[in-house]
Amino acid sequence: DAEENFKTKGVVMVRGGIERYLKTFPTGGFWKGKNYLFDKRMEQAPPQKSQEALDAAIESNCCLCRKPHSEYRGQHKCSKVIPAS
Repeated sequence: DAEENFKTKGVVMVRGGIERYLKTFPTGGFWKGKNYLFDKRMEQAPPQKSQEALDAAIESNCCLCRKPHSEYRGQHKCSKVIPAS
């Protein structure tokens, strides 16, 4: 069975969802970064966490320029243009 071999480390389900967790821990608790949303809001971050703290927690990089980047808008993370092949 493939499911028996499938294990995750450090991944937990938040009881009540992310919205409830961020209301309970407005500075973020153990939450790192932002949560991508599939609506007009686009992202969700702890309401009382400073922008400096959010920027320091970025763990992803743009696939084109390799700079730390925490936003995703369509096919690109930054304004750099993908070279034609």
